[in-house]
Amino acid sequence: MTTLARPHRQVQRVIHSYTTRDLRWYRREVEAALGYGGGIYTFDDLCRGVASGAMQMWAGPRSVFLTEIIAFPSRKLFHIFLAGGKLVELSAMAPDVVAFARQQGCSEMQFAGRPGWARTFMRDYGFVAVPTIIMRAML
Repeated sequence: MTTLARPHRQVQRVIHSYTTRDLRWYRREVEAALGYGGGIYTFDDLCRGVASGAMQMWAGPRSVFLTEIIAFPSRKLFHIFLAGGKLVELSAMAPDVVAFARQQGCSEMQFAGRPGWARTFMRDYGFVAVPTIIMRAML
């Protein structure tokens, strides 16, 4: 049996060509980040989202962002809902992510993550912490 090696790549600027197989290379990073997400998505959900084009994948050698565009009646929101891997790589990808959001006509960006993200490179891109979201399970 042949073991596949993890691809060595520079930060990717083209996102539309990613496949489910590409996302599987980053399974460790993705599942670590999913652990903080409250079970909203499974890894298979993300594979389907990337494969269908509903979600975008941004990959570095050892890091990944997953994003989606949410259209509201009055505006488009660019939602970064998963980040995993090395902070320095994620920071290097941020300019391309921001530029893509602008190209898509998004008027706002949102990053969902743990409170510590507010003290990272996200500040350099104008992200600010907003009030807490309060949730309730519907049993």
